[in-house]
Amino acid sequence: MKLSRLVLLLVLPALADWRSAIAAPAIVKRDVSVESGDRSFRLSLLIFSAQDFQVRVFDNAAGNDQARFQTVAEAMESLGCLAGCNGGFFERKPFAPVGLMISHGQRSGRFDPESWMKGLLVVRGKVATLESTAAFTDTPDITELIQSGPWLVRAGQSETDNSRTQLAKRTFICHDSHGTWAIGASERCSLSELAAALRSAVVTTVLDIQFALNLDGGPSTGLWLRRSEGNYYLPERWPVRNYVGIVPSSSP
Repeated sequence: MKLSRLVLLLVLPALADWRSAIAAPAIVKRDVSVESGDRSFRLSLLIFSAQDFQVRVFDNAAGNDQARFQTVAEAMESLGCLAGCNGGFFERKPFAPVGLMISHGQRSGRFDPESWMKGLLVVRGKVATLESTAAFTDTPDITELIQSGPWLVRAGQSETDNSRTQLAKRTFICHDSHGTWAIGASERCSLSELAAALRSAVVTTVLDIQFALNLDGGPSTGLWLRRSEGNYYLPERWPVRNYVGIVPSSSP
């Protein structure tokens, strides 16, 4: 009896640790190949729950038109993020955001409701939303914000932008209707191809995206994920003005 009780006491903590490890919240990387006409391109999605993680905007300015960090990998490691990507559009000289940016309550740039950037990533408290510029209300509780665009998906429908047909790497942020979010990047494609891809069957089986906003792309496209088996990093080609970082919901 005493031996059985001892074994039980030893097994229960181990079982609890195993269950805790299995149930630990994670950011999951999923790669999806999408067909477009006679070619294909790949999307990489870093998927996370808004219940377990929160979205932050990090300003990368160091003064005198210099960048604080040279790469998204360096920035995310230094800032304690679990995943991240490049953020909104910016001018290289001066090193300034295009549209409004709010990082940890500090504002840069200017909100432009007439801009081609018709969407915003907005964080009030710890709650992130994707909002249209037409319906946006600026409130004091906004802690993080990036004005960007164009929209790729709204209310479950692809939004095409045929005015810019060039092929380029793309970065985006998106979510479904149940509190699951993703930041992602694509191989070279047009904006309309990306919009269609995000609502294609091969993507919706992974994440049923209802809203998706395009971020800066081309040489700015960078995507990073911390992993125990070795970090994933899709490198950008130059420093960017801001980053979207993902941190645990328990972070202050």
